[in-house]
Amino acid sequence: MHVVIDAQSLLEPLAGIGRCTSSMLKALARVDLRNQYYLYYGASFRQSRAALPHFDSPNFHKKLIRFPGRVFRLLTEKLNVLPVGSLLGNYDLYHGMNYHVPRVAFPSIVNIYDLSYLLFPQYFTGKRLNDIRGKVASSIKRADRILTGSESTKADIVNFLKVPVERIEVIQFGVEEAFKPQGSEEAVSIRKKLSLPERFILFVGTIEPRKNIISLLRAYRKLGRVDIGLVVAGGRGWLFEEIFREVDRLNLNGKVLFPGRVPETDLPALYSAASVFVYPSVYEGFGFPPLEAMACGTPVITSNTSSLPEIVGDAGILVNPEDSDEIAEAIESVLDDDSKRDEMRTKGIERAKRFSWETCARETLRLYAELTGK
Repeated sequence: MHVVIDAQSLLEPLAGIGRCTSSMLKALARVDLRNQYYLYYGASFRQSRAALPHFDSPNFHKKLIRFPGRVFRLLTEKLNVLPVGSLLGNYDLYHGMNYHVPRVAFPSIVNIYDLSYLLFPQYFTGKRLNDIRGKVASSIKRADRILTGSESTKADIVNFLKVPVERIEVIQFGVEEAFKPQGSEEAVSIRKKLSLPERFILFVGTIEPRKNIISLLRAYRKLGRVDIGLVVAGGRGWLFEEIFREVDRLNLNGKVLFPGRVPETDLPALYSAASVFVYPSVYEGFGFPPLEAMACGTPVITSNTSSLPEIVGDAGILVNPEDSDEIAEAIESVLDDDSKRDEMRTKGIERAKRFSWETCARETLRLYAELTGK
């Protein structure tokens, strides 16, 4: 089987979809030595092929198309053609990892991670909305199968995009093996590296409205504790200005730390060093940060909405993301109860074991075989 992969999201800096795609392809490289994978990138003439992400498998082939990324996206997402790749090669399947499939003459799969753009348009810029609305609308008509990571998102796709349920496949994503409890030495090292306090509440994710960081800031302000800090780790997305204005309004300057996007290699130590992980996102199609935090043995408080209850189960505390009082009470209950933290730590580690990238890869291979007959 010859599979074309949209690999554009793998170019640095990696965001959530890029990290998901990378983990998925690494797992495929480990479990599948038979099929051939052709990873298509659009990049400028200055982009070195050697600098593209590497997958340690002889059946993974880099296909660098010499267009700047924005031109590549115009051709694939607006004109719906795959330059060169649609004309050359004997391919069996196209897997669009980022909400989109172009016109191809063979079966295709599209990953739809969530419908936040449709359910919460106020959290997006006009340009971003126009881009994603157009490519999803065309892709769900064109793709032979829609792939998503949770039953919650599957239900959203059926209810809001009116896609027949039989065209949608739920394959849960996994958690990288690097996410596991770290020792005190690693905790001290990451606190020193990022200038963090000894005890802190942690949030990890893109700084944008949908992540509902403002509710977390208000909950932290209500706690009024000087013995614990708040760390908001992540790159700035869009419409983030109001979040920083809220820091000013709540007089939290210097009390809330924003270390920026933390390298993935440092995340296990960061999660492990935190006293509690809080993720009050309004809506998630899957929710990697709570899963990673659980795998590292950190108590998790997250929203009772969308896919997050599917991920956390009874291992964490579920709260109304719009109720800062409820969030504050949940944080307080964890900080002041050693036995509760220990119980949540044990349950979280066990819960995270259910999410395997190898299982995800094997289920994806099953879907490939179903669509191609190979």
